[in-house]
Amino acid sequence: MGEKKSLPIWIGCVTGWFATHCGSGFATGVQAAEYFTKFGAIGLVTPFLSMAVLGVMAYIAVEFCRRSNTHNYKEFAHKFYAPFGSIFGIIWDMISVIGTALITGAVLAGGGELLSEVFGVPYLISLAIIAVIILICTSLGAEFFRNISTLLTIPIVICLTCISVYGIADGWENLCQVAGNWEIQGSIGGAILDSLKYAGVQCTFIGVLAASSLGIASQRDSIRISVGGALLNALMLGLISIFLLAYFPGSSHENLPILFILRDADVPLLSIMYQITLFCAMISTGVGLIFSIVTRLEGVRVGNSMKRFSQRKRRILWSFVFLLIAYGISVLGLRNIVGGGYRFLAGLKIPVVMIPVLILGPWRLKQARTGTEKS
Repeated sequence: MGEKKSLPIWIGCVTGWFATHCGSGFATGVQAAEYFTKFGAIGLVTPFLSMAVLGVMAYIAVEFCRRSNTHNYKEFAHKFYAPFGSIFGIIWDMISVIGTALITGAVLAGGGELLSEVFGVPYLISLAIIAVIILICTSLGAEFFRNISTLLTIPIVICLTCISVYGIADGWENLCQVAGNWEIQGSIGGAILDSLKYAGVQCTFIGVLAASSLGIASQRDSIRISVGGALLNALMLGLISIFLLAYFPGSSHENLPILFILRDADVPLLSIMYQITLFCAMISTGVGLIFSIVTRLEGVRVGNSMKRFSQRKRRILWSFVFLLIAYGISVLGLRNIVGGGYRFLAGLKIPVVMIPVLILGPWRLKQARTGTEKS
């Protein structure tokens, strides 16, 4: 019998990163509007600044994980921040719990609204349906996560590209005016700061990369993950931002910007494509975030009663706990979570995760290459 062939691990990591990024806030256009396009024409540039920062962080994180044999965010924190790893491990746990709860809450909120609007399913039942799908996918392990992320990435990219191209063409005249006159709302400094805050919010992807990077064999794969992931995310985020700027300034202040634009476009096929895309994006993000934190917590046994549970059962239990927390947060609404909750999350992650990884990263990689890192 021949060996079963599968996609290279680095592709799974790239799509896993994109899957975590492309959730309800991304696919609805709320994140692009809140952090980029509300400032006007400079929103053509700032998404790429965010992704450039994250690309550098991705290389440092994956290469460090590969060389130090690290496969979850807790191990990463323990080794990267040594000799203070135990302290930062606790801090990372706290931030990861908050981040996973907030972003998964946004996923459930968006999913609940989508199923309620399209199929008339009661909102609370809609939330439960999304949560169960995420729970099932998370319980199936790392290889399944990489494969499902790759599978879901394809329709997400295709649909968002088609929708964005149509929207840009339809709003081309306004886009040319906004870009040509370099229309700015607010300050350039504020726009740059928000782009860095956005990068801070997305630092969650380090845990996802650590959890899904098992089997990465070479530095070349680390480069492929960082460059490929940064390009894919930057191109899609940039495309969404250009799309929204084609309808600037009105689109930037809507609760669901892309849906607001599509409602005015008499193209039913695009509307259907968008609904499918939004659903896939929310599932992929929810699975990525829950999977990342569960790989850390599935080994924790709370009391003697947990000893009889298998690893898979513990994974399901922890997934259920976090989905239950996210369920409670989802009642706040998508825009409030993205605007308020995400900014709070950025305030935690920038000093604890983003700045240390960017500054200490080259030194830690050098230590890892020579085998001198301390535990």
